[in-house]
Amino acid sequence: QFAQTLLPYAKEAAKLIGLDPLLLVAQAMLETGWGQFIAKDINGNTSNNLFNIKANAENAQSVTVKTTEFINNIPKKTTASFK
Repeated sequence: QFAQTLLPYAKEAAKLIGLDPLLLVAQAMLETGWGQFIAKDINGNTSNNLFNIKANAENAQSVTVKTTEFINNIPKKTTASFK
């Protein structure tokens, strides 16, 4: 269901950047656990960030969520901002 929903949008984006749309869908599935873990704001609204792109200080619109970062192959629970 998640992949089928994304495919039309992936086809549009793939034309613009010259990639196979299935690569875009596969990356979104990997990053979001098949759409189950899309970052949400404090009110529960989706960030629409299918690729878990991190935000920086210049990004006014971001969401902060708990995440696991791997440092030297060791998982560490932390919070991070995402676009």
